Amino acid sequence: MLKLRPYKRNDAETVASWVTSEKEFYEWSAGILGDYPADAAMMDRFSEKIADDDTCYQFIAADDRVPVGYFIIRYPEDNQRLVRIGFVILDPARRGRGYGIGMLNLAVRFAFDILKARKVTLGVFEENDIALKTYKTVGFTETGAVETYELKGRVNKCIEMEMRYDSTVKNIEESAVPEDKMIKDILSENKLKYAFQPIIDASTGNIYGYEALMRADFGMNVSPMTILDYATRKHKLYDVEKLTIFNVMDFYVKHRELFGDKKVFINSIPGYQLKKQDYSEFKSRFAGYLKNVVVEITENTEFKDKELNSLLDRSSSEGFELAIDDYGTGYSNTSSLLSYLPHYLKIDRLLISSINEETKKQHFVRSIIDFAASNGVKTLAEGVETAAELKTAIEMGVDYIQGYYTARPSMEIIDNIEEDIRNEIITCSVKGTNQEVRKVYTVSGEKELPIMRLALEKYTGIVIEQEEFTLVGNTGYSAEMSIKIKDGIKCRLTIRDVFIESTQHLPCIELGTGSELNLVLEGENRMTKFGILVPESSCLVIEGEGNLRLRSQGVSSYAIGNFWNSKVGDIRWQGTGSLDVLIEADEGIGIGGGEFREGCGISLLSGVVRIEPASAQAIALGAVNGEPPIMITDCKLQLDVKIESGLGIGCLEGAQNTRILRSNVNILCAGSNISAIGSSEATSGNISIENSEISILANGQMLYLIGAPEGDINIEFMDSAVNLRGEGNNVLGIGTRDMNSAIRARQAICNVKIASGSPIVYGANPDKVSFAGGLQSVSVNE
Repeated sequence: MLKLRPYKRNDAETVASWVTSEKEFYEWSAGILGDYPADAAMMDRFSEKIADDDTCYQFIAADDRVPVGYFIIRYPEDNQRLVRIGFVILDPARRGRGYGIGMLNLAVRFAFDILKARKVTLGVFEENDIALKTYKTVGFTETGAVETYELKGRVNKCIEMEMRYDSTVKNIEESAVPEDKMIKDILSENKLKYAFQPIIDASTGNIYGYEALMRADFGMNVSPMTILDYATRKHKLYDVEKLTIFNVMDFYVKHRELFGDKKVFINSIPGYQLKKQDYSEFKSRFAGYLKNVVVEITENTEFKDKELNSLLDRSSSEGFELAIDDYGTGYSNTSSLLSYLPHYLKIDRLLISSINEETKKQHFVRSIIDFAASNGVKTLAEGVETAAELKTAIEMGVDYIQGYYTARPSMEIIDNIEEDIRNEIITCSVKGTNQEVRKVYTVSGEKELPIMRLALEKYTGIVIEQEEFTLVGNTGYSAEMSIKIKDGIKCRLTIRDVFIESTQHLPCIELGTGSELNLVLEGENRMTKFGILVPESSCLVIEGEGNLRLRSQGVSSYAIGNFWNSKVGDIRWQGTGSLDVLIEADEGIGIGGGEFREGCGISLLSGVVRIEPASAQAIALGAVNGEPPIMITDCKLQLDVKIESGLGIGCLEGAQNTRILRSNVNILCAGSNISAIGSSEATSGNISIENSEISILANGQMLYLIGAPEGDINIEFMDSAVNLRGEGNNVLGIGTRDMNSAIRARQAICNVKIASGSPIVYGANPDKVSFAGGLQSVSVNE
């Protein structure tokens, strides 16, 4: 289903790849971005410039979490009743399938419903007939004005178009899609049919099963996306779900001898399981065949507990199996995966595409395969289109293969794939999977070692069981290595110009049970893939004059601390250099973990710390639960929190215990449901800011700049400057939305600026708000 989300930094390469010609580039960018060709660096520069412009918004249109389009919305002048859409571009592979119309419809709704505009404008070059037709289909009309651009020595005329907020806009869904009547007839007359794409056993090359793929039997090509878009708008998704399940099963039973004992995979629409009466009919008609049926649910499906339990009960009692589809590019997490208890995990085609050439994809996919195998789940590589992709997927250990290279979808059930492809699969399988053999070096008496020597000797791990040790690297070379501090050891480890890439899904550094590590930084140090694991019974102190950059990624990951659902020990940063953290995960922790051991917390005591979560759900600095003490003193802290939900500093589901002293804290937030300092859920506890400068700039849907949705939280400012700026649907400045907080300021400068349809400056009853000395400046929707 097509949805909008904020543009993120890691979208740059994808968007740039959609610009496939010089002509298209200059029509798209009007010369603003620079010279052709487009690349990720160009997009980064442009997006950074826009990020500093509070009159401009960048969006990605995503279908099942996969980016398919990009555009910006901006206020071209001070009049906020007028907005302009620009830089509209669509993935070339999605053109002609209804995505452009769907994205523009969402953009217009955002402009009118969220930004409260009364007119939306855009421009289109007169030679771009396809774009002009699309805009007119959505409801834009030409104004008669034409602007002239001279680009690369050529004069281009740009037609101005507009849409006003009137009755035609309110009924946009009724008039914008001319295919609606045709699709209505397709569904009402059950003109759906299905192609079957073979799923291949990665060890034998035999056909294991078939995925049923929806088609329309209506005399012309109508894409499944167009049908589903119509069904979504017209509340007909249940009709599609019922038709699909019954149609596929009828075909399966009728052609039972062709399928044999092979599986049939059927796509299910999230939240539209068969109703009780229809399910009773389904069971009575097909009960004897369900052991060979696999129901696919998309990876980003968010079932309610009742729906999930019903699905699992049906699977268990009737014998059909479950698969999670499109896994790895959406907002997956290990906890939700385990709650579904799937039999199969289908790895999304975007991860498989060119996997033979992209090391990052290989490591990520291998971590998915390892995790699935350890939990008894079979893996399937989707979208395999080349021999190299096939070979790489098999070497990494996938169980099944699906894609155009092995077999295309067919309206007929085929018995076998081509013999040469089958032999190729068998050859790859016989050679075996490319599993790394772990070779570990145990430090015994040495005071210092070069890490590259160990890497050249094929060591992939180091175990340290002594009190002091120095590891020397070279910033120009990386070593695939993981370091383990032995259980119960107190160790002072110095790293100098060390660049580590973790191996076999292990942390770069792992503290053992009951261990204490003083990590001393010298020079420039880097760690990638996974960070520093601090289990609950351990203690980590980072010090020294050097710098450390951490880049951590995975389905669920952390940079310093532990996983989302795991307990964590004490973490202290007292380096005089810089700590730079980027966390790329669907469930991400920058510094922190699930819950701190009693008496443990996070202390940032000096230097410069930068944390950037690029995740669906994330905590930049803090914990999921408990009441962790967070101390930030004499530190310059920069957080760039662009996520779907989560927080910058604090505790998500527990109580607040945060103190900021003599520090400079700068927080940028963008997303759906975010707290910069505090929690995006109910909370309690204390937030204290003293002799510090706090700057928060946020935009999104539900924003809590300092505070939370509800709870008895105490917030204090003393001798500090606090500058808060928030734009979004619901924005809270300080306190809680239920007004149960207490706010006290003494000798503080407090500037609050909010632009919102539902603004709250101080979330506390008047008798719980106290300002003694200092200055206040408040601006709401000005």
